[in-house]
Amino acid sequence: MWSVFFASKPLTLGEFVSRYSVLKRRINDVDWTVTEEATQTRQTVQEDGEATRAELAAMEARLFEAFQAGSNRPLGADEARSIKEAVAQIFASKEARKRPVQEALSKRRFDEAASQLEGLARQSEAAKDDFAGDAAESYREAGALWLGRNTGRAIENFEKARENDPNHFWTHIELARLYELAGRTADAHLLADDAIRQAASDRDRSVALDALADALAAQGRSGDALTAYEEGLGIRRALAGGDADNAGARRDVIVSLAKIATLKGGADGAALWREAHERACAMDRDGVLRTPDQWIIEKTGRMAEGEAE
Repeated sequence: MWSVFFASKPLTLGEFVSRYSVLKRRINDVDWTVTEEATQTRQTVQEDGEATRAELAAMEARLFEAFQAGSNRPLGADEARSIKEAVAQIFASKEARKRPVQEALSKRRFDEAASQLEGLARQSEAAKDDFAGDAAESYREAGALWLGRNTGRAIENFEKARENDPNHFWTHIELARLYELAGRTADAHLLADDAIRQAASDRDRSVALDALADALAAQGRSGDALTAYEEGLGIRRALAGGDADNAGARRDVIVSLAKIATLKGGADGAALWREAHERACAMDRDGVLRTPDQWIIEKTGRMAEGEAE
């Protein structure tokens, strides 16, 4: 998916899109074939799928090396997710008007791509209500491309996305995080409250509770923040349950434990860091801790030892 950042030099747009299509088709074929083909062919198909996913993971890593090089601060995990999703969505588009954006990205001109998306969003807005969804999508993509590069522009774009699509859960989450980063903790609090009301699933509610707790902690309201963090942790423990294959839910529990440990500190914090470390190691043993997440083992172990001292 990210071969443009994996190659020794930028690919042409045609080469990139062709490469993207081949990889995506291979992934889709693997997912379908594993359930339909005869048993004797499944092992080969699974191995091919694993190799393809490893290749995509390597390309993703190169993407963030390139993107981070032009950023003015380290990118957080949530920002990384937003950027990956935005770039994937842009290159998956078959709209002719997205071609210049794809071209800019293929040449690693991230700011230019973001500015072009802003222009497309304004065009959709000018077309009035029928294209409000298109405008919101373009503003979200532009906002993601400004993450770590220009916080003000990122905020402007996510605010515009919210105006055009006021019920989009993740827009509220991204905007709350950006407000907190900009020191606008009261605004972050309001957006997190809205996100809690909009949450369509238990997982969404846990994410919104984390955003609320982050804002409360930044406002110095540690007790209220702890209450929100612990409510989110309870939801995440229930979602993870005994399902060893649910890597996302298991990782969410570790994130909640880390946030609460940081807030509590001392012996209580050390105990939570140890649990987080044990859970990360268990995920690694089960083969569900992704390569980009291996740092979690080192970080949780170091924090557990540090807090214990």
